[in-house]
Amino acid sequence: MNHSNCETESGWPDRERFPYNYAKSSVGSIIENDLRRSKNPLIITGYASLEKIIDFLADCYSSWQSNPDAFEQIRILLGNEPYPTKAQELRYSEKLPQEIEDYWMDQGISIRKCGKVIAAIELLESNIVETRIAKKTPIHAKIYKGDSAITIGSSNYSRSGLSSQIEANVRFQNSKKEKTRFDESCSLAEQIWNLGKFYNEELIKLLRRLLSKETWDVTLARACAELLEGEWAKKYKPTNYWNDEPLLWPSQEQGIAQAIWVIENVGSVLVADATGSGKTRMGVHLIKNVINHIWGTGRVRKGDSVLICPPKVLNSWQEEIRTCEGAHLLAYSHGSLSSAKSKKHHHLIDVSVAVKSLLSMKRITFSTTVLIGRRHSLATLLTMYCCLQLLRSTKELRICFPSWNC
Repeated sequence: MNHSNCETESGWPDRERFPYNYAKSSVGSIIENDLRRSKNPLIITGYASLEKIIDFLADCYSSWQSNPDAFEQIRILLGNEPYPTKAQELRYSEKLPQEIEDYWMDQGISIRKCGKVIAAIELLESNIVETRIAKKTPIHAKIYKGDSAITIGSSNYSRSGLSSQIEANVRFQNSKKEKTRFDESCSLAEQIWNLGKFYNEELIKLLRRLLSKETWDVTLARACAELLEGEWAKKYKPTNYWNDEPLLWPSQEQGIAQAIWVIENVGSVLVADATGSGKTRMGVHLIKNVINHIWGTGRVRKGDSVLICPPKVLNSWQEEIRTCEGAHLLAYSHGSLSSAKSKKHHHLIDVSVAVKSLLSMKRITFSTTVLIGRRHSLATLLTMYCCLQLLRSTKELRICFPSWNC
């Protein structure tokens, strides 16, 4: 394979033989393909992987609905996690089910997965899926057995284990060359499976508890929490490599996460809030995180980002930039830039006198203070219109921070 040649040259082994998470390679792309093409998939993983398993079962449910013969038996063994349990006084056979229940009742399931949970319950009740947990001795193995290949290693069946953490796994295919190792690995998986005890009934009860009915106000509150603090937001959590940086408010962290999501999925963003709401600090950290994201994806660009702001707030922006380590950002006043006679920032005037020239600049970040009183002045409306046109007019990244004074 071409991938193999590139990996060998870089020192990494063939991802088909040693699934790992690095660069463009991921464990999930290998093992999920093996599992979904199998009539008898077997998953042995830690119980913290339950939410990802629900996703897998929901996909299996769709295949089963369209083709009742898609699967003969889906087997899942939930092993132990290295978490301390609060139920030390219980016998081991009673402790693990309680530990799993306590963990997931505390963790909860996203309300967006309700349909998938219902699909998983239907598969469990149809006996197409059999689940087990450790009976006596703790089980910490991670094995993913398909009809044509088996993977054994460190990856838990979770988003981090399948895509982001550095993991070490080995994979054997049911081929002439690897037939012996494949059969031996399958035998090991079956021996570990036999150490488990039936868990379907208890799992169905747990899933139903996670689906328990709530009042409309509690449901609305949970939905709001999902939007503001859900798993999607953790992916975009602001990076802070220096402990002496000023702490961000929770609202600022949420705003940065939402803004980065918009930038990643739309291309540009306008952050609007009242004066004194913390946009300046949030803006500097947002720009730093956007730059870190650009670097992290390998799209390194020369030069620093440029921020243009009103003269009255220039010192505030410069102070925040000084206190935010790693913010490679140059701040300029549009008062100076708007005058051809100004000697300040003379090297930028040629590209900033006209709006057309301004739009041709790359990676410019604008901070525009918009004053809105009881009467919306023509200047205010024109400023807002220019901001929106600026965001729409180019494929380059633009961030605007208008301030609303009512």
